Formats: sequence, C-alpha cells, structure tokens
Amino acid sequence: MGSTDPTGDDFWEGIRAAYPEQQSLLNLNNAAVSPPPLVAEQATIDAYRMVSQNPDVTMWQKLDSALPETKAQLAELIDCEPDEIALSRNSTEGLCTAIFGIPLSAGDQVVVSAWDYPSVLAAWRQRQEREGIEVVTADFDHWNLGTYNSALQAGIAPAARLHREIGVERIHARLRELTRHWVDQAQDIPGVQLHTPLDTDNLGAVTLFSIDRLDNRAVERELRDTYRVHTKYREVRHLSGLRVSPGIYMRKDELDHFVSAFRELVEKQYSERGLL
Repeated sequence: MGSTDPTGDDFWEGIRAAYPEQQSLLNLNNAAVSPPPLVAEQATIDAYRMVSQNPDVTMWQKLDSALPETKAQLAELIDCEPDEIALSRNSTEGLCTAIFGIPLSAGDQVVVSAWDYPSVLAAWRQRQEREGIEVVTADFDHWNLGTYNSALQAGIAPAARLHREIGVERIHARLRELTRHWVDQAQDIPGVQLHTPLDTDNLGAVTLFSIDRLDNRAVERELRDTYRVHTKYREVRHLSGLRVSPGIYMRKDELDHFVSAFRELVEKQYSERGLL
C-alpha cells in the first residue's frame, strides 16, 4: 500500500482485493453488518481449526494467550490503556454491559432518545422492570445479545493492522467521497428526498432518503429482488426511508449500478402512475 497513491483508484482497488466478494447482492447495508477483511476471516478460520485439534490446550494456552497483545494493539488504536479494553461479541452486548453496570437505584430517572438503537432501549426498559428506575423513552423492541463467535478474537489483530495501514482520516475521506458520488447522481431522480445533510465534515457512509408517493418498503424489495441491490428500510417516528451505507471496499462503478437501477425503478413506477 505504501508505494501507491493513497487517493487514487489503484489504492482503493487494493483495498477492494483485501475484502471478500459480496455475492449475490450488491451490499449497501454495511451500517448493519459489513464483511471482515480477508486477513481477519482467514485468521478466524485458522483459529477454529486450531481449537478443534485439542481444545483444552489450544484454546486456553494458545488462543487466549494472545489476548494481551491484541488488547495492546487495540489500546494503541483508540488511545487508551490495555486494561480498559473489554472484548464483547458485538456492539449491542458491549452497550448492554455498560447499561447494566451503571449504579442506579429505584426512582432514578434515565432519559433516552427515541432514536437510540432498539436493543439499547430495551436494555434500559429491562432495568426499569427489574429495579424500579424510570426510563423516559418511546417504543422499544426486544433485547438480544446477538451471535457469539468464540474464535472471532483471532481476527481482531489482523483487522486492526489493516485499519492502521489505511488510516482513520483516509477511511473517513473515502466514505464521504463514495456517499457524495452516488448522491450527486441520484438527486435528480423524481421524488427523491434526502434526509442526511451532505455539507458537513461529519458526513460518513450512512445516508437516508425517501421517494415521494411510493411505498419505500416496496422499493427496497424491488431493488433487492429485481436488481440484486441490498439497501435497508428504516423507520423511526415521523422519519422513514431507505438507508444506503457503502463500505470502503466498494468501487464507484458499483454505486453507479445502484443509481442506474434506482432511477429505472422509480421512473418506471412514476410513469405507470402518471406521475412524470
């Protein structure tokens, strides 16, 4: 990577090659679940195989013995002490661990946003039911800790190394570039309403938009079933639409394909309804 122009297409083609191919859908829902780099995937597979050979020895004496170094690398990455690092199975479990660890007494009040992640809201509501605290919030969904992956820790160190090699600023700049690339092309599609501000340095990969006078859930389904493009319908209170979140491994021509498919779908449905 070092000898390649860090802003050029060749560099990002190299990053693309570092990730698994996404089949058979174009994955534009990386905000929910994104693929690991190949080095992390392979390290995890190797760890599973190693553990299976003699679990009592390989799991405790080999796999877990690498944890201090893994935590040291993560601490350097996020600028903290290694003993401040706790590894959880996913973000939901990490957030819920913190929520259940905050000392609170019956009658204490916790103020949350209706925009918080549903499992987080449900964790607070569970404390309310068990301990008598008061949660000021809106509707909530079920709480779960997600899927457990015991060998996943083996993929942390190579993933962290790749993250450092690319660089945080370069990652953010690339995600802004990809987002603006597809949005600039899609803004003149009939009925498109963009709900994410673009004129900010805080812009990342996540963009929400809706299409006037169309069933946005149906648009999501047709993009997936007909055009093999996977977006995500989201709805919170008065705001709803399709969420698009490319990953750094994606090429601009894939986003061009998404916009072309999206334009064809909307123009067809508008024409059939006499809205053009």
